[in-house]
Amino acid sequence: MPCSARCWQSILVAAVCTLLAKADCPEDCPARCPGQLEVQSAFVRSQFDLSKFWGVYYEIAYHDSTQPRRWPIKASCQRSVKAPHPADPKNYKDLFSLNVGPGRGINAVCDLEFNITDQPGVFLGHWSGHSFFNPNLTDIANTVVDVGVAANGTYNWTLEFQCKNDNDPARGIRFAAVNFYHKNPLISEEDGLPW
Repeated sequence: MPCSARCWQSILVAAVCTLLAKADCPEDCPARCPGQLEVQSAFVRSQFDLSKFWGVYYEIAYHDSTQPRRWPIKASCQRSVKAPHPADPKNYKDLFSLNVGPGRGINAVCDLEFNITDQPGVFLGHWSGHSFFNPNLTDIANTVVDVGVAANGTYNWTLEFQCKNDNDPARGIRFAAVNFYHKNPLISEEDGLPW
């Protein structure tokens, strides 16, 4: 079956994302990803409660080469829906969606899955498939760095860090991202921001 215009647009988006991901790190980056516990707040290391983590979050700020804001990708309207995995209590699901592409763009949904570890807020994330354009970016360490506790005890914001070392140690870090999510799509000082 021939590739439609939307198909070619998706292929172009994936190819550009791959090229931008490789040029993501400035000269002073560390040689390898830091340990996940090293980047967590004391609160997350000692008191993180996965049951308070579930819900719909909006990505307010980020540094993530898989979501470039420049043309032709123009990533926008990112949303993360975190929920227990319906069939596997050792994992959780994250339906991550965003709008990408020129003009009005297209809505893209990434069906992400995370292994839950014995360490609070320490996960291993998985993409739902292998990309021809971005190989070996399937298993990524995902760390909850810090959270904001709402009046009802759930988390109203989360700061997350993802990192993956290249398979070749001489090449250093393959991918790194910082993502700030909040339960409100528009936030103000009253929303309990970390800054």
